[in-house]
Amino acid sequence: MVDIHSHIIPFADDGATSIEEAVEMALEAKRNGVKKIICTPHYISGRYENENLEEKFRELKKALLEKDVDIELYLGNEVMFSSDSLEAIKKGKVESLAGSRYLLVELYMVSKNILEKGIDLLIGMGYTPVLAHIERYGDFDLHFFKSLAEKGVLFQCNLSSLKNPSFVKRVEKYLSSGIIDFFASDAHSSQYRTYDIKDCIDRLENLAGAKRAKLLLSDNAEKLLQNDEIKKEKQYVEKNIGGIGSFSTVFSSLFGRTRAGRGTGKN
Repeated sequence: MVDIHSHIIPFADDGATSIEEAVEMALEAKRNGVKKIICTPHYISGRYENENLEEKFRELKKALLEKDVDIELYLGNEVMFSSDSLEAIKKGKVESLAGSRYLLVELYMVSKNILEKGIDLLIGMGYTPVLAHIERYGDFDLHFFKSLAEKGVLFQCNLSSLKNPSFVKRVEKYLSSGIIDFFASDAHSSQYRTYDIKDCIDRLENLAGAKRAKLLLSDNAEKLLQNDEIKKEKQYVEKNIGGIGSFSTVFSSLFGRTRAGRGTGKN
């Protein structure tokens, strides 16, 4: 698995609170099949603004090397969508995912109109927005997400939501629709919101089939690391388990549009 959403850098946000905890998170990630992690501390204007972020990232990489934890780390942010964060992005204060064109964005109390305008601005700057944990946004329906997908927006769901009664039906619906591009951990700690994700991966494989699960857990993420274009699925596996239904729907190639031209990945 390539995890594109993790709060494993100590002292960067509300995630890991020490190097020791971050190392334990990485060890658990490895035990659960994670090979690469994009570290995505929150960027929230006025609260978390990447203070000494690259130094903290280097310290984590050094600690994993010393402990012989064989996981590749990349740097990014999870950006809270706001006018202030858009301005910070313009000024180059925010990290895209592994230095690519892809930018992980989360939402809080934002209208459809404002979101669409902001998405257009990000795309105009050359970014491809990746909306984080879309199962949380109950005010936005599948039709609206599809309209964003037509603009080139990609979507991520949390693996843990596959066993969360509050979100599981919504995740299954989005999985059936083909709108999801990534599953990720959104890990924050060694005690809660952890890398204990094996049963969730098994659940995803049962629902979508092994081949499609691999696409959503690794293949698309590898393309992201290479700054390659990620296209929406055009065909879904015909056989699946768990009652989601047929994945034979074919989506328009419009769903694959992304902007090229951002930088290369860095680790």
